[in-house]
Amino acid sequence: MFISFTTDVWTSHNLNAYMAVTAHFIDQQYQLKLVLIGLNEIQGDHTGTSLARIFLESLKRYTLEDQMVNAIGCMAHVLHLVSRDGLKALGNRSPVESSPANNPRGPMDLKSLIDPPEVLNLNYDSIISRVEHLASYLHQSPQWRERFITTVKLVYNVTTLLSHVSTRWNSTYDMLERALSLKDAYNQYCTLENMQAYRLSPLEWEKMKFMVQFLQPLYQATTIICGSKYPTINQTLPLYILLMKRINQACLQYNVAPIEPAASAPTNKLTKYLILLLKKIPLIWASILDPRLKMKFFITHNSKLEDFGTLAKELESIFEREARYHLSSSNEPSPLPQPSHEQGSVLIDEIYPMAHPEANTVKNEIQQYFAEPPEVKTTDVLLFWKSWATMFPTLKKMACKYLAIPETSAPSE
Repeated sequence: MFISFTTDVWTSHNLNAYMAVTAHFIDQQYQLKLVLIGLNEIQGDHTGTSLARIFLESLKRYTLEDQMVNAIGCMAHVLHLVSRDGLKALGNRSPVESSPANNPRGPMDLKSLIDPPEVLNLNYDSIISRVEHLASYLHQSPQWRERFITTVKLVYNVTTLLSHVSTRWNSTYDMLERALSLKDAYNQYCTLENMQAYRLSPLEWEKMKFMVQFLQPLYQATTIICGSKYPTINQTLPLYILLMKRINQACLQYNVAPIEPAASAPTNKLTKYLILLLKKIPLIWASILDPRLKMKFFITHNSKLEDFGTLAKELESIFEREARYHLSSSNEPSPLPQPSHEQGSVLIDEIYPMAHPEANTVKNEIQQYFAEPPEVKTTDVLLFWKSWATMFPTLKKMACKYLAIPETSAPSE
């Protein structure tokens, strides 16, 4: 059985720091399992050495400390960085030291912190700041929140704005998407005397629509890879390549300035990590072992892979070598002994030249796997390998090893 791990550090409401460690594997019934094997309070400095020690202590409880082979970064964190860089490229943010809710001078004093929107030079961060601070203000002021909810209920089913949390993935998208869905109520509420500082112009609402469009594919990708009931690592490389395409499309769809910095910042970040990921063999094998993908995705996007020095044809040969390794390391029963030909052994050997049975077996297995068309997208990946375990014994073993690897640290949070 192959086991993978995730770990992350988080702080409880009483400000104590904890480090969680989870184990992930595919059991004999081909079910993806998640087990919490460590939850330790962190004492002292949060240095890399200290966290590594706590992580190894969790593994030692189950005698798993010698099983470390490879390390893969958290894709959700990468997507968080991509969205941050994209928004940063849209406008330089002016940090606000305190929210209006904590300012005794009242929310109207926020006006001095925000430049009036100009038609030709909109500040995207100004838009985000106003929505963010109004949401924060409503969450901290029961009276104003009740007035906002009353306004919202006249038109919508949802109740209020969502607050932005800088450390939570997709937080900015959730906040802006909710504000956009409550546009009429938001505008009506900002006609109140003390709320006009949060008002957004029609053009600013249009720019917010663009930001939501820009962040949406990152939100969708994060939602997919944070799943715990199905394999996620097999979708990592395809998602990276498709995200680069979707982000560029979003920027081209809206005639906003500056389009090029907005598109290049996140795509540059994705490119940087994609180059690193193509060196992480488990991600490639997991994608190929997804019966809905096989080699089809890599062949379709071969030109994009060529840009990063990887060819689909090369992947097939490397994949075969990896499969041979798993066959040679498997616990298959030894072949039955063959009768000795003794005196005629030389002639027999010449009649039946010695082949490489393992290589031929693996090659035939891979060829048959690739010969079948990819499965439909609704296919249960693990159920597929359970059903075809006898036909593809070596590939089944690889699937149980690689498809159990989680692509984010979400299970530890």
